[in-house]
Amino acid sequence: MEIHNDIKVSVIIPCYNAVKYVEETLQSVSGQTFKNIEIIAVDDGSTDDTFSVINKYKDIDNRLTTIKIQNGGSSKARMEGAKLAKGEYLLFLDSDDLIDSTYIEKCIFIARQGYDIVYTKARFFGRKSGELYLPEFNLLDFLCSNCIYVSALIRKSLFDLVGGFDTSILQMEDWECFINMIKNGGKVYRIPEMLFLYRKREDCSSKSDSATLDEMDKSFLAIYTKHYDFYRKYNLGLKDLLWRMHKHHSNRLRRWGYKLFKPRKYVKEYKL
Repeated sequence: MEIHNDIKVSVIIPCYNAVKYVEETLQSVSGQTFKNIEIIAVDDGSTDDTFSVINKYKDIDNRLTTIKIQNGGSSKARMEGAKLAKGEYLLFLDSDDLIDSTYIEKCIFIARQGYDIVYTKARFFGRKSGELYLPEFNLLDFLCSNCIYVSALIRKSLFDLVGGFDTSILQMEDWECFINMIKNGGKVYRIPEMLFLYRKREDCSSKSDSATLDEMDKSFLAIYTKHYDFYRKYNLGLKDLLWRMHKHHSNRLRRWGYKLFKPRKYVKEYKL
């Protein structure tokens, strides 16, 4: 496979109290077969020794830059890292996840063929094992339920064009950003290899574990409202969304629909 070493990739790692995990994450980035990268680790106001760990790692990999900011959440930390990024492509990697050593090389190879969002199949590790189910990308299904994780390789110029992550959205802000990029012409490709490793922490402290149903409901409604014109372009009104929710058995989205309309028989079941 041809390796495009003329393309720089900015790997941005938001870190918050990740002292147990972040060095392993950094090692998975340092060990990439694609070498023309920069690494930006953003400490999001950690109260443990995370910043000391990432600072010390600069002695191992001089491509690493570290900054410390006031705690504001992972999206704000990612955006601070993006401000410093010099790469043509961005890769946002959470401080406890891992990527296979060929991840960037293979994503770059595809991106150079005209794609703006490139990701791979994925698997769990830690508290949970097995494949992380990510169906083949289909726009209509994607508009109902995200199938792209935040650590996809993305074209920075398009990310900047849409304004990056909307930090007013508490959950699923990566999904909103991808919708915005696709809405503005972004092309998506999923590599059929399991090269991304998503950690499920033993102590259930991951953001996805701590998200409340109310936060998820409000975020989905905010995303749908913000991109209502795009949903309507594909005839995805609320009635159509509910039908697709039922068809694909998406419990979270179906619950959101039931909460919105509150049919009496579902109030007790979904504790509305």
